Amino acid sequence: MAKKNGKKWKKSEKPTDKKLDGRSDDIIIPIMGATGAGKSTFINEYIGKTVARTSPEYNSCTPNVEAYLHTLSSKRRIVLVDTPGFNDSHEDETEILRRVAVWLAASYEKNMKVAGVIYLNDISQKRMYGSTRMNLTMFQELCGPKFFHKVVMVSTHWDTVSRSVGESRETELKQNFWVDILENGATTERVMSNPKSSDVKAIVNKIVSRNMASSSSSHDEALALQKELVELDKSIPMTGAGKELKYTLKELAEIQKQAASDETDPRKKEELRKKMVIVQQQIKELNIPFSDRLKSFLGL
Repeated sequence: MAKKNGKKWKKSEKPTDKKLDGRSDDIIIPIMGATGAGKSTFINEYIGKTVARTSPEYNSCTPNVEAYLHTLSSKRRIVLVDTPGFNDSHEDETEILRRVAVWLAASYEKNMKVAGVIYLNDISQKRMYGSTRMNLTMFQELCGPKFFHKVVMVSTHWDTVSRSVGESRETELKQNFWVDILENGATTERVMSNPKSSDVKAIVNKIVSRNMASSSSSHDEALALQKELVELDKSIPMTGAGKELKYTLKELAEIQKQAASDETDPRKKEELRKKMVIVQQQIKELNIPFSDRLKSFLGL
C-alpha cells in the first residue's frame, strides 16, 4: 500500500468542516451530480426517511459534504455521502472543490475506502448545459479512469418525461458524454420505479455486495483526487480537478469579459463586472505556488 504522507491538503481545512468518525470497514459511497439531480432525495429513499434536506427547485440544499449512515446486520456501516454540485447557487466552485477534497482526503487518511461512486443525471434536462458539463468533467477528474469501473451512472426524474423521450436522452448521454466513463467499466442504472426506493436500494446494494466480495487488493483502490492529495502530497490546485476547474473558470472569465464589452446597458454591465471580479478571485485561489510549480517541472 502506498504511503500516506500528504500534508498539504490539511492547510485547506477549516474549523467548520464536518468530519466523520469513521471505521476502516465502513462502506463509503459518495453521491455526486449537478444541483437538482436528486442526490438528497436518493439518500432519503435509501435510508427510508427524510435525513437529507431537499428542494423542489434547482437550488442546492447541500452546501456542505454530509455523511448519512445505515448499519447492516453484519454491523458494518454504509456511508452515503451527499456532495454539493459544482453549479451550487450559494457557493463558488473553488469552495465546493475544497470541501469535497478535504472530506475525501481525511477519510482516505483514516483508511476509509470508497466502495463506489454514484453519479446522478437529471434525465428531464433537454440538453447538457454548461454547468452540467462542468459537473461531469469535474467528476471525471475526481475519480480518475482507474476508478471508473466502480462508478454507476444513474439517470433520475424519469417520472417527469415519457419513456421514449427519456430513452432517447439516455442514449445521447451514453454516446456523447459518458463514453470514456463507460469504456473504462462504469455501469448505468435508472431510478424510475414507483416507489423509487426499490431502484435506489438495488443500486446501492449492488455496490455493497461487490465491495464485500472484493479481494483485499481491490480494497486499496482510491479516487484519483485522494491519491493526489494523500499519497502524492499535492495541494488542491495541483490536482487534476484543481487544474480543470481553473481552466474552466478562465474560459468563463473570457466569456464574461466579452459580454461586458458588448453590453450597452450600464446596470447589466456593472452586474457582469461584479461577476468577473468573483471569478477572478476564484482563479487566484487556484494559483499554484512557485515552489509547487518548480517541483512539478523538476519531476519531484
